[in-house]
Amino acid sequence: MEEIQGILETAGCTLGDVVKTTCYLADDSYRKEFWTAYTEVFGEGPYPARTTLVVGIAGDCRVEIDAVALRQRNQG
Repeated sequence: MEEIQGILETAGCTLGDVVKTTCYLADDSYRKEFWTAYTEVFGEGPYPARTTLVVGIAGDCRVEIDAVALRQRNQG
């Protein structure tokens, strides 16, 4: 999530601008731990739309996350 936050900041966005995530878990046993971390990062909500899949992930990675953010245009 820190990496996603850094990318968002570079684009002039925050986690509050994330509208959709696709989350890939290496094993379903990580679901509870993942949800705890996800809610800590996004706070009380509202949460972005989310799809969570259990799939094989290369290497020792337990979770991968794709995020889509919507940057609002200046109305000036």
